[in-house]
Amino acid sequence: MVAGSGTFIDQMLQLNRFENCFGHQNRYPELDLAHLEKEHDPELVFLSSEPYPFKDEDAFEIGRFTHHAKTVFVDGEMFSWFGTRLYQSFGYFMHLHERLKAHSKKEKVG
Repeated sequence: MVAGSGTFIDQMLQLNRFENCFGHQNRYPELDLAHLEKEHDPELVFLSSEPYPFKDEDAFEIGRFTHHAKTVFVDGEMFSWFGTRLYQSFGYFMHLHERLKAHSKKEKVG
């Protein structure tokens, strides 16, 4: 399952200069990993700490279908918790961009 349009996660991605390659699909569509690279071709794959805490084994499995995409473990709270957490989230995204050396372009996220 991925975050599509109409979600807080998609809004946070947009606000922080990431392009969600599932932004044309509504809510939380299910994903067939076998078609991820061929149909969506992400440059980055964010694996969140919640609601499901992804592990190295998950990254390896997903990496089998996204050979050239960079897999990044991210803090799910910064993507999906609203309220007072927002105060910290923009600094987190700034640091994430620095880590990814994204400079001023949008990254296509899967």
